[in-house]
Amino acid sequence: MFVSFGLRHWETRPNTIRALFTTELGGGPAKYAGSGTLDGYFYYKFRGEAYIAYEYKDISPFIGIGYRWLYDDGGGKITSTGFSSYDRQLQYYYVPVGAIYAFTDSFKIKAQYNYLVYGKQTSYLSDIAGFSDIENDQNNGWGVDFTLDYRPFQNIGFYSFFRYWDIDDSETTVGFISGTAAFTALEPQNQTVEAGIGISYKI
Repeated sequence: MFVSFGLRHWETRPNTIRALFTTELGGGPAKYAGSGTLDGYFYYKFRGEAYIAYEYKDISPFIGIGYRWLYDDGGGKITSTGFSSYDRQLQYYYVPVGAIYAFTDSFKIKAQYNYLVYGKQTSYLSDIAGFSDIENDQNNGWGVDFTLDYRPFQNIGFYSFFRYWDIDDSETTVGFISGTAAFTALEPQNQTVEAGIGISYKI
């Protein structure tokens, strides 16, 4: 389970172009399952998006730019099968395209498609003695993001969200052990699903 905090500005005006934004910072305990299991470490994330939106009647289409950052703080630990773990960082730069639809003044849905422009996976293998860090470019992928927003009171609202990413195999890179090229590595195709609920307060 993760806990996140953020700021957002999604208020539009009829027949007006407006600048909107979303920011979110969060984290929580994580558990790895692969070459054995590993728990007791933390996972951090940040998401920032800026949009240009135009409201026409009850719908506000938008386009923008986005940045997504994830960090696995699992380095220096040993899995249940004796393998050494390492920190990992992921960065996505993408273009969100979508719309905000107002069913009523207090109930809205925001839906968007995220086109991946560039991604980079950094594996801090130097947490393991003798290994070099490696970076893998991720150039193909997409995501979707849906948010239901309900504000029954003037300043207090509730929301739920669903986010999905599908990223293709990364480019291959060369890894070094004790300064000698020793292996090639890639980040395999992967999917990520996030879902949650929250409470918001309008300033």
